[in-house]
Amino acid sequence: MEPTPEGRRRYADDAGHYRPARIPETRVACRCTESCRHPCLGRCGCAACLAAFEDWDSFGCLHQPDGP
Repeated sequence: MEPTPEGRRRYADDAGHYRPARIPETRVACRCTESCRHPCLGRCGCAACLAAFEDWDSFGCLHQPDGP
């Protein structure tokens, strides 16, 4: 599957593809359109953005530690 023009813009470093952290040899094409949210989070069905969101979340970027 080929990335869309918007996917090429969002993932310009790899010609419209995202490389998941756990399997960097894999390239996932971004299928977003201009109407997709920024950040997309994959809710539109884009596997590249979902993988990017899952990588981001797995590194704890969305979770705040408990406490003051």
